[in-house]
Amino acid sequence: MPSAAALAQLEALYREHHGYVWRSLQRLGVPEPHVADAMHDVFLVVARRLHEFEHRAAMRTWLFAIAFRVAQGFHRDRQRQSQREQPLDDPDAGPAPGTSVDNSIALHQLLQRLDDDKRAVFILAHLEGMTAAEIATVLGLKVPTVYSRLRLAREAIERALTDAPSHSPRRAQR
Repeated sequence: MPSAAALAQLEALYREHHGYVWRSLQRLGVPEPHVADAMHDVFLVVARRLHEFEHRAAMRTWLFAIAFRVAQGFHRDRQRQSQREQPLDDPDAGPAPGTSVDNSIALHQLLQRLDDDKRAVFILAHLEGMTAAEIATVLGLKVPTVYSRLRLAREAIERALTDAPSHSPRRAQR
């Protein structure tokens, strides 16, 4: 049983970073109806491993790495179940409250076109503002690999935007 101090630390961590982890899981492709379960999984890992956190990286960086692994596990499990069950996506699930519906859906669709590795690098670089060195630390990569994946992700998104019909977000901004 964790000590009262450990529980208080975990509770404070959850309160401070709940929104960040939630958004990260969504951006990593966990469908809205399953984000709460994925959040639970992330914070179970945090509870088990918090004593191992050495502050070599920012707490948000460490949390993203855990969320990334949880999302990957979700995608693997979903692929295994896809032939046996109905799809897990809820077509009626909308974006998080307070977001622009069109922009949120467009971003989600663009991110879904990327494989997990490129998606994670793109999210960390462009949506979380991390440096290549920070991303390399979070994902356990070499910095040149980060740059390569980021370049490939940008190219894939650029192709998707170029090939998109005239109602795409990029063309709408012109």
